[in-house]
Amino acid sequence: MIALIIGPMVGRLYMKDDGGRTTVEKTDISKDGGMVLTKLHHEAVRDGKLEWVLDAASAELAEIGKRGRFYNLGIVLYGADKSETKATAKYGEVSFFTHDFMLKHAVEATNKPYSLISDKLEYSNEKQSLSSPGRVKIKGPSVYLTADSMQYDLKNKQAEFSGNVVAILGGS
Repeated sequence: MIALIIGPMVGRLYMKDDGGRTTVEKTDISKDGGMVLTKLHHEAVRDGKLEWVLDAASAELAEIGKRGRFYNLGIVLYGADKSETKATAKYGEVSFFTHDFMLKHAVEATNKPYSLISDKLEYSNEKQSLSSPGRVKIKGPSVYLTADSMQYDLKNKQAEFSGNVVAILGGS
């Protein structure tokens, strides 16, 4: 029923029952005619391929069918090589047409064995890239790195770090 209300959304969006374990983020009702929902699940599918999955405690759907603001969310991003990058944040925005998203506040992303901590992380579906325009910290089994910003090419698995880059490398 929600899919009929939301309209031309790319992917699937439905309510999810977690047995009352989720705390709902209280938000103001939008002035642009949006809709507020709780316990959501969204699957971004393009050409029959699952690109990423989002679960959130609550969401405000602004410009119905075009974009959404999600609160207390987790995203699993699926790479072409079957790798999974899991990210959590207190807040995020998603464009349902482009499949781009932005995560903010207490962002933590993990692609085992590495984890990234930042205040903002952006995903561009067209460029197949992740970027953090602010301070990042990366930890792994033999690396600890901080930088003022980061760009990561998901296709080529190459990262570029900028500004005040400090890396501690160690072997095991």
